[in-house]
Amino acid sequence: MAIAKRIRSALLTVLAVLGILLWLVALLSFTRVTENTDDFAQRQIWILSINSVGIAVLLSLIVRNLWQLVRDYRRHVPGSRLRARMIAVLVMVASTPLVGVYIFSVEFINRGIDNWLNVDVEQGMSDALDLGQTMLAIETRGRLEEVQRFAIELSDAEGGDLARKLNALRTGSEALEVTVYGNNQILGFNSADLAPRAPRYPNDEVLLQLRQNGQYVSAEPQVNGEYRILAAAAIRSSATSEQLGFVQATFPMEQRLSTLSNAVLAAYNQVGELKFLRNALKTSFTLTLSLVLLISLLASVYGALYFSRRLVTPIQLLMQGTRAVARGDFATRVPTPARDEIGFLVHSFNDMTQRLARASEDARQSQQQVERERRKLEVILARLSTGVVSLEPDLRIRTANHAASAILGVDLETHIGDSIVELAENELLLGQFVGVASMRLQRGEREWREQIMLRAEGGRRVLMCACTELPG
Repeated sequence: MAIAKRIRSALLTVLAVLGILLWLVALLSFTRVTENTDDFAQRQIWILSINSVGIAVLLSLIVRNLWQLVRDYRRHVPGSRLRARMIAVLVMVASTPLVGVYIFSVEFINRGIDNWLNVDVEQGMSDALDLGQTMLAIETRGRLEEVQRFAIELSDAEGGDLARKLNALRTGSEALEVTVYGNNQILGFNSADLAPRAPRYPNDEVLLQLRQNGQYVSAEPQVNGEYRILAAAAIRSSATSEQLGFVQATFPMEQRLSTLSNAVLAAYNQVGELKFLRNALKTSFTLTLSLVLLISLLASVYGALYFSRRLVTPIQLLMQGTRAVARGDFATRVPTPARDEIGFLVHSFNDMTQRLARASEDARQSQQQVERERRKLEVILARLSTGVVSLEPDLRIRTANHAASAILGVDLETHIGDSIVELAENELLLGQFVGVASMRLQRGEREWREQIMLRAEGGRRVLMCACTELPG
């Protein structure tokens, strides 16, 4: 039985630890709501399911324990009132700081989110973005001017002269590639790459800008996160100003400028996203804290119920033990719960009952010994020819033998416990004997001898009386 109880206790402990760990994992995963990722959206269902199951289990345990407490309280079970007071104190002590921290945390988070996304931060990010765009515009404007210079120098170049000028223009600038287009085809191409890839014809946007404005410039993002400046300008005849084609060049952007541009743009987009999700963030944080508060409160209530039962159970056993001892059951033993103050009290109670049991056994044996001696004395008195009568201080008959009854003419053995004075009122011989004895006792004489002359109907009787005080 004890082994099964230990196995059950160990199993419940393991399940409780696993449940707590699973709840903590789910709660930590729940905090990922601030990231707004698809991974959280997929996990949200089972996270809420785990917390809901945990809340349902705690509620069922709490309801069951509270029902038992109310039933014991109504039945006036010893210890139920103490346990109720203990639970109330523990829950109040645990819930007060929890509620305070919850209110402070919600207020702090809401104000913090508003401060993160206030107007100054948004304006600062907007100004930083404008500054980055301005620097980028200056850089692209300079590159466009270079390409326009390329177009002027290439206005009269043809054939081999075009290839030579393209190489000279590229090497004399920071251009990575320079391409000349005309009549919807590539007229010339020069690249800094030793194994250049074939140039692609400009897209519709570039062609539209060239037809409308005669120029085009843009910062194009690359796969590695860097930026390159793409600039194009129309090539016109120096004599007729007729558009002969256009030149397109690709320039590298300074690494630091690319990095800063990416960082500013990412930060600006993130601030915009957070501003859009401000209310969702507040709701998510509040929901998370509310869930933590609810589970913490339920756990504290169940902890109060559990530990109050653990603390009150030894006291209830002690109360049952004291009642058993009051009924005379000195063999009662209370199991020792632990090596603490209550365990010491239980041990002292068990030691007390053990000593009381030994004292009770000694008293019982002494009483049996006295009873045996009394029976022996009665046997001796019954066989004596001399009459013997013992009296209580109030002159009630304690013992009398058969000889005394025969001498005094009264069956004294049947009147044990009766007053000898009242019995002597209707008995002649006994009345004379009681009169002499009462007179001696009233004078305070405890040790005396006297020859008493008793007058009876059949003549006189001489009675030799001796009185002595019994010990105790």
